[in-house]
Amino acid sequence: MYLDELLYKKIKIKHLEFKILDLVLIILITSLGLYLRYKLYPFESQDYIQNLSRWWDKLDAAGGIPGLKLLVGNYTQPYVYLMALGTYLPWSSLTVIKTISVVFDLALAIIIAITVFHCTNHKTKALFAYCFTFLAPTVVMNSALWAQCDSVIMVFIALTILFFLKDKPQYACISFGIAMAIKIQSIFIAPVFLVLWMNRKLKLKHLLLIPLSYAICFIPTALAGGNYFDALIFAYWQVTTTANDLSFNCANMWAPIRSLVNYDISKSATLLALSTTFLAAYMCIRRKLDLNKYLLISLFLLFSLIIPFMLPHMHERYYYYAEIIAIVYAMMNTKKIYVPITIMFVSVFSYLPFLFNIEPINLSVLSIAILILIVDLSLDVKNQLNKNSIM
Repeated sequence: MYLDELLYKKIKIKHLEFKILDLVLIILITSLGLYLRYKLYPFESQDYIQNLSRWWDKLDAAGGIPGLKLLVGNYTQPYVYLMALGTYLPWSSLTVIKTISVVFDLALAIIIAITVFHCTNHKTKALFAYCFTFLAPTVVMNSALWAQCDSVIMVFIALTILFFLKDKPQYACISFGIAMAIKIQSIFIAPVFLVLWMNRKLKLKHLLLIPLSYAICFIPTALAGGNYFDALIFAYWQVTTTANDLSFNCANMWAPIRSLVNYDISKSATLLALSTTFLAAYMCIRRKLDLNKYLLISLFLLFSLIIPFMLPHMHERYYYYAEIIAIVYAMMNTKKIYVPITIMFVSVFSYLPFLFNIEPINLSVLSIAILILIVDLSLDVKNQLNKNSIM
């Protein structure tokens, strides 16, 4: 058998049919992505030096799992569980912390590929989505360079979206509760829940699963001897009391005055963001809609961009969730491929001031690019709302 014949030979995996060439591509991209990450492993970010490594040392000194009672650091407990388990591995803290995120990078790429296939029934687009996600510069930098954990929360946000697309709201709400337990930024997609509820795609009994799954996530802390109530609110209390600058290198509307510290402006900015979000949600729920897959993805993307753009005290990493959702959006409408590319471009240059103390492109300029995308996406959503209105 010739090589070309072998590569085009078809094999079945469950109900899906693949060419061997497709599997070769997956193996090559996965290998390349892992190698890129391996080369970045030695880098130590300030977040790792000043925070993560110290939290690790405290957990390790307390014996790993028993250290959960200490409420280490200012991340929520579910992520600390992963760190505590990692202390039992025979590797350095830097290696384990980054590997945790890399494992979730891989899981995220798989979930996004499944989501794209579910939305398009197109294997090639699903393969491209996998490759795009796993090799995305911000995904690689976030985990393997920065030692950050945004892929961990994004896995559960992506599952939330996938379950909604599959009309399984109970599982979507459980997944969202876990996402909330890991990081409060999952709230960026919460306005879509209101749209789903108003269109009878979501019921109160489903919504009650969110606080339930959230609460369950903190039981291991109590079992380890920690204070359960403190674990529920500890990290979120710290988040609300430690923010100062109007923007922490985030290319949003506050970037031009990002170093300004003013409580009154901060409070007003938060109210402005909430008002804008409610207004956008109102425009979506003022009429009954045929919530097709493309409209639903568009809404998740729109709110995951608007909220971090409008809110003060946002970090440069907070467009991560929009970047990943935008990949699904672009695979459903290939004319919009510039959307994820632009968001990732903005994010990469937003990362540089913190990681390397350089700012090749002013954040104010980058924020204009995000604003243009928001306008473009809003117009797309508006057209879909007009088209899909059923009353």
